[in-house]
Amino acid sequence: MHDKRYGDLTDPFVVAQSVVNLVELALGVYAVILHMTPRNRPTAMIFALVASVMTWSKTVIYFTIEYCGEMNYTGHNNGFEFMVFFFLPSFVWILMPMLATFSISSRLTAVAHQALGSKTK
Repeated sequence: MHDKRYGDLTDPFVVAQSVVNLVELALGVYAVILHMTPRNRPTAMIFALVASVMTWSKTVIYFTIEYCGEMNYTGHNNGFEFMVFFFLPSFVWILMPMLATFSISSRLTAVAHQALGSKTK
């Protein structure tokens, strides 16, 4: 009703996005498993960073395709429906991975600085 793209399960974009979702999920689960062991936490952060960037970029591509395609899949909605049922829920998948990316990047930078500092002493 509000986003027609997912109504066509033969659309290659829908299929490809689903495959990438599975990859993101696998990376995220692997990051959580690694994070359970303290010595693996830096590696876990790298996998979490990659999954976050993948989620962010895929959602940005989704918005960009909709915009460049002249709102082919959501243009039938009125402004309220577009905001409530498409933009706001989808924007969460831009905002949260972006915040996670910034947070994880800052932590990885701190770990790298700490590691470099301890080797130079």
